[in-house]
Amino acid sequence: MESMLRRAVRVITPAEWRVVLGQHETTRVKDTRAGLLIIRIDGLSTPDLERVWKQGYMAFLRRLTLKERYAHYSFLGEARRREPKRSRRRIVSKALFNIALGRRLVHVALNAREGKRLRAVDRSVLYLWRAAHRSARRTYDVWVYSTSAEGTSSFALLPPDTALPTGR
Repeated sequence: MESMLRRAVRVITPAEWRVVLGQHETTRVKDTRAGLLIIRIDGLSTPDLERVWKQGYMAFLRRLTLKERYAHYSFLGEARRREPKRSRRRIVSKALFNIALGRRLVHVALNAREGKRLRAVDRSVLYLWRAAHRSARRTYDVWVYSTSAEGTSSFALLPPDTALPTGR
């Protein structure tokens, strides 16, 4: 009995525990529409992404394109206004909590502008992707895109079955 309880504790994420123990309002069971998790990575252009892949960084994003068959699109980036610095852990924790609640749309902004933070950003994307795919309340599509300096190419990584608009 005790070992079963220990296994259950390991399987249920901290965000799930917060939902269960906090008696938060969760998504109704009848709502079967898929959710969308959008992850924005600020400060990482397409050339930067390809360069760090060659250097062995951002391994999970690379895995999305190779094993999960995510499509890699490039587009001309727009300059984004600077947002106030926030703790990455707090941002990811809040997103994991919203996924555990079964929110239909979850948007996360991660900052890759500080050079040595690439592994932390990649790890955060991994945690969010896993939580979205393991969610008990809703199935999620996960989109990853970047914003970079104006005039440089940004990227989007989208699941293979994503319908893209055609024409203008």
